[in-house]
Amino acid sequence: MSTDLRSSASEMIASMRDRLLHGLAQAPDDRLGWSPAEGARPPLELVYRCAFRMKYYAGLITGDEFDRRTPPPPDASRAGAAAAITAACDEIARLIAGLSDADLERQVTAPWGAPCTLASVVNQVVMALGYAQGQLNYVQICYGDMNANIPDSWKQGDVRGAEEAHA
Repeated sequence: MSTDLRSSASEMIASMRDRLLHGLAQAPDDRLGWSPAEGARPPLELVYRCAFRMKYYAGLITGDEFDRRTPPPPDASRAGAAAAITAACDEIARLIAGLSDADLERQVTAPWGAPCTLASVVNQVVMALGYAQGQLNYVQICYGDMNANIPDSWKQGDVRGAEEAHA
C-alpha cells in the first residue's frame, strides 16, 4: 500500500506540475499580474505560492523548520515562476520517493496544528497542487479564457475520453 501511495503521489505531482506549467504558459503577458478581485492572487503569485508551499511540505518530511510566511517572489517572471514550481515539485517528489513505510507512519504537526502522519502529508501535497491549479484555471476563466488549458500529455487515454464525454 505504501509503495502505491509513493508512486501514485509521484505521478500526480508530475501531472499537476505539468498542468500548472501549461496554464502559466497559456496566460497572456498582460494577465500574469492580473487578479479578478482585490486580495485575489494573480497567476504568477499563485504559482510562486504553490512552489513555496511545496518547500513547506518538504520541511515536514525532512524535519527541517520552515517559515510558512510567504516572501515576495524572487523573480516576478513567467520563467522564474516556471522554474520555481518545477524545482519544488521535483524536490518534493524526490523526498516522497525516498520515504520508507515506517517514515509514512511518522507523526508530524500539520499546517493547522493537528498531528498527522507523513502519509497524510503526501496526500496534502497532491491536494495542494490540484488546488493551486484550480485557482489558476479560475483566474483564467475570469479574464475570459474559457479553454480548460489541458496539456497535450493529458490528451491521451481515459482522461481525454472523460473530457469529451462531459463537453
